[in-house]
Amino acid sequence: MKSLHTLIAVALLLTFSTVNSQEKKSPYTYESQQSILQYLDDNAVNYDKKDVSTLRIFDAWGYLLQNGKNEFPSVYFFNSKGESVKLNGDNCSQTLKKLHKINDVKVNKKEEPVSDWLKYYISFIEEDKETATAYDGYIVISWAKFAGNSINETSFNWYKSAKEYKDLNLRVILLNFDVMDTWEISDENKKVLGLE
Repeated sequence: MKSLHTLIAVALLLTFSTVNSQEKKSPYTYESQQSILQYLDDNAVNYDKKDVSTLRIFDAWGYLLQNGKNEFPSVYFFNSKGESVKLNGDNCSQTLKKLHKINDVKVNKKEEPVSDWLKYYISFIEEDKETATAYDGYIVISWAKFAGNSINETSFNWYKSAKEYKDLNLRVILLNFDVMDTWEISDENKKVLGLE
């Protein structure tokens, strides 16, 4: 059943994705941790390796896309308890100016807490040895090579701004949504994605 949901999510993504391809070929290619880091280096992103993550497994990718996480760039905010919160602003710079309110705004109970993201979806390229650190908030910023350079540039600017915010101790996660070469993907899903 989980594979069926993943297949449906993939089909929906290909049909309704906000990322358009002018050619009929698939926008997806297999990526590796090394190719993700190389892309960041090639685009002069000043990143901390402990912040860079990918999705853990193919089913996590399908689940998140099926549940509305298929727009790039996107930013997800969580308070110090790890609860999802909504910081309103017309753009990221306006939203980042409201970070000091991250623990005062209403909790979005419809969204999963950061603990679920960390347990089920996210796989860090380099593990943070300071796992006991108490953070004032968490920020997950999504990006994908298949989304294109201009969209990713926005994500990378958000990442830079969030890292420069010093009033709170924030855990900033730069989450890549590309298809990873380590995932186990059924032949049927490979075909739908155009990876065969």
